[in-house]
Amino acid sequence: MLSRLMTALRSLLRRSQAERELDEELRFHVERQTEQNIRLGMDPEEARNAARKAFGGVEQAKEQSRDARGVRWLEELWQDLRYGLRMLRRKPGFTAAAVISLSLGIGANSAVFTFLNAILIRPLPYPEPERIVNLWERAPRSTGPNPVLPLNFVEWRDRARSFEAITLTQSFPLNAATQEGAEQLSNLSVTSEFFRVLGVAPALGRAFTEGETTAGGDRGGVIISYDFWQRRFAGDPGVIGKTLLFGFGQQTRPVIGVMPAGFPPHRVTCVPVSSEP
Repeated sequence: MLSRLMTALRSLLRRSQAERELDEELRFHVERQTEQNIRLGMDPEEARNAARKAFGGVEQAKEQSRDARGVRWLEELWQDLRYGLRMLRRKPGFTAAAVISLSLGIGANSAVFTFLNAILIRPLPYPEPERIVNLWERAPRSTGPNPVLPLNFVEWRDRARSFEAITLTQSFPLNAATQEGAEQLSNLSVTSEFFRVLGVAPALGRAFTEGETTAGGDRGGVIISYDFWQRRFAGDPGVIGKTLLFGFGQQTRPVIGVMPAGFPPHRVTCVPVSSEP
């Protein structure tokens, strides 16, 4: 297989030399056959015509030889490419439109595949992802799902018999500041069951306790993402206990944990949310 491929490539790259060698080979065989026909009593012209007929025609013999070398399809492909490039060069307007259309089509397909791969094909990066479900509320006149209200969550949690654990999550932008500066982050507020539902735990520090996510509890701590830890704290293992300044109220909250690397997708992960009014 490899030797045939190398032969095909040599024939394609040295096409002129290969064609000369093929012509010389065919001419040799035709001359030998012509000499044999003359010895059999034919006149020279008749002997040459008979020799050519014996090979089925010189051009047909060349095509058969190219097929045997396995280069015919490469030659045809190269010819088609050259022809296509010449036509595109002659019509620059059409070429630009075709390139733009192809670029938009490839970009759209890539975006759709990336989305489907993340949502439907690639499994969630949690233990037993097939057991995780997402629950929403839907109002009678609503056209889409609505966020679950805390009171409804408490009722679902207390009455649930088909789930091992249920957690409430709320996502919204949050301004945070450290000594290195301020930035707006994608915050995820959760109840304490969040870590049990996903089967993950902070890589550093601890998770929220039940008292930190109930009304009247101490909700002072935050758990930051691995990315934020690396960028703002340079991966300092002593980050636990350091403070972040949050929101317009300038609330100072200590860091109590760091999520594992690759935990999607929030920069600052998990400010505790109360599951009760």
